[in-house]
Amino acid sequence: MVLEVFFVTYAPSLNSAGSSRRTPRADQTQAFEDWTKKYGGIFRLWVGNNKAVIILSKPEDLEILLGSNKHIEKADVYNQLHSWIGEGLLTSTGKKWHTRRKLITPSFHFRILDQFVEVFNRNSDILVQKLLLQKDTINVHAFITLCTLD
Repeated sequence: MVLEVFFVTYAPSLNSAGSSRRTPRADQTQAFEDWTKKYGGIFRLWVGNNKAVIILSKPEDLEILLGSNKHIEKADVYNQLHSWIGEGLLTSTGKKWHTRRKLITPSFHFRILDQFVEVFNRNSDILVQKLLLQKDTINVHAFITLCTLD
């Protein structure tokens, strides 16, 4: 589902901009920064010949979208996560998502999470240090799994 509440400007396709799997991540990041400057905080990016992706870069726009209980349809790429993490809160939609969200929301109240900030910081620092040691493209599955279990 595409939100129809904002104006979307055009941006070139990812492929025509020279980005690919072999393009260094820094170059891809620079391309997104350049496009944001040129096209604004919300723009359409064509990936391949027929896949349009809406890019949101302003926190206030992301807050509207992510804070919505109405716009929860997931992109097709989330289907690839089902074999790894199942159909939980992250990957489910509709009634299943809403039911699970209501169950889990009290667990994430800021007063409850405050007691875990030190643990979150310590473990995320460990994860970042491990990732910085990697020289090539990696599969982050093992790293994220270990971090999650810590």
